[in-house]
Amino acid sequence: MRLFTALLPLLLAAFLASDARAAVTLTTLHSFTGPEGANPFGLLQGRDGNFYGTALFGGEYEQGTLFSVSPEGSVNVLFSFDGTNGFDPNTLFRASDGNFYGTTAWGGPRFAAGGAGYGTFFKLTPDGSYTFLYWFHNTNGSWPTALIEASDGNFYGTTAIGGPISSGFSGTIFKITRDGEHTMLVSFSGTNGFEPRSLMRATDGNFYGMTRAGTANAKNGTIFRAAPDGVLTSLFSFNGTTRILSTERPILAAPTIWARFSDSRSLQSRPC
Repeated sequence: MRLFTALLPLLLAAFLASDARAAVTLTTLHSFTGPEGANPFGLLQGRDGNFYGTALFGGEYEQGTLFSVSPEGSVNVLFSFDGTNGFDPNTLFRASDGNFYGTTAWGGPRFAAGGAGYGTFFKLTPDGSYTFLYWFHNTNGSWPTALIEASDGNFYGTTAIGGPISSGFSGTIFKITRDGEHTMLVSFSGTNGFEPRSLMRATDGNFYGMTRAGTANAKNGTIFRAAPDGVLTSLFSFNGTTRILSTERPILAAPTIWARFSDSRSLQSRPC
């Protein structure tokens, strides 16, 4: 009886959630056909009430597009990538100035010479005006990811690969201004991680993130902290056996565990 009483709130919450899902009506506002883009993702809302997004492929040159869509589903192509100005765009970011900024994973001037290019940085105004601001050169990063804006008004991001040859092209953390002035803050070496993912800015003013892999003790990935001045601190290295999710003791349909850092920077986890 005690067990049932303890589980009753969870059962009730699950029932209400199920009932809420059943009441949702899905309305298709637009189906992409290619000319306006293909493989769209990453919508965000502008100050004008319309939504803005990117498409990985499609468009006039089949290299991806930037588009807006009204709440009623009317799509307007704002820009088509041609490779030399980038292709495979990441999710847009709306900055405090009301404009949208973003990166492409690949492309740039080298694309015209037969190469894939190493990615670009651009600005898009709500009226569709596109400005090419910067392109990556591999030795300062390649394959940039989505950006975040810091309190200093600059943007921060990562490149999954690239960086100095001496670091083994293991990825970077960079700062870039609204005008496209790029500064490489961190160059990963493999031993402190490889292929960093998107950053998040914490309330302490630092950036936190993870790397997918690495070498030596970091071969299964890391969690790191990066200060705005580029000081990198490795907080945790996954060893391949650390469990972040557990299925040993499921409660209803969702097993849950919590994890935290101790003062000694070790990752602790336990079933709820």
